[in-house]
Amino acid sequence: MLTRLRPALLAVPLACGCSMAFADPLDPASGVEPPVYTSAFERYRPWEEVEPGGWAEANERVGRIGGWRTYLREADEAEPAREEKAR
Repeated sequence: MLTRLRPALLAVPLACGCSMAFADPLDPASGVEPPVYTSAFERYRPWEEVEPGGWAEANERVGRIGGWRTYLREADEAEPAREEKAR
């Protein structure tokens, strides 16, 4: 079905009169936008030393919290907050 729709989808920009012209980068009079710099270190978090605890206490705490699935949910919930902060 997609193969039959492909020619129609390609014709849509032509039918609506949309312009597909791009500015010539070699023309000094064209309005080419300058590149935008974004630092790779923008979201950098410095290393924080964490004192290791005992493995038995860590296993008991994970069991009380609800196991590895709870940590997975927390990580999924934290991702959008990080992206909001970066914007």
